[in-house]
Amino acid sequence: IEKRKRNKDDHLLSYVSLLPLSVIIVPLAWQHYFVLVIPTLIMLYFRFRERKVGVIQYVLLLISYLLLASNIKDTQGVALIFQSHVLWGAVLLWVLSIREVRSL
Repeated sequence: IEKRKRNKDDHLLSYVSLLPLSVIIVPLAWQHYFVLVIPTLIMLYFRFRERKVGVIQYVLLLISYLLLASNIKDTQGVALIFQSHVLWGAVLLWVLSIREVRSL
């Protein structure tokens, strides 16, 4: 039964890793589209806890969350590359999820 559950979780992780990619490739993504990445955040957090990964993965996951959750209202004075912080958070989350899928 444990093997069946693990196999099911592995398949779920594979599908959930596509959610950030689906938001990244959309030509025009509104802020509320990024709600789709929440299952990936949750799944990766519990996957990291299960695998007992190092602190670096947790820090990268936290950075991804902060980039996705932050809301810069006044972008004047903010470097252009940081104005797309939500995109960078989604890309980082996607990279983390693909890395986990590859380690299956």
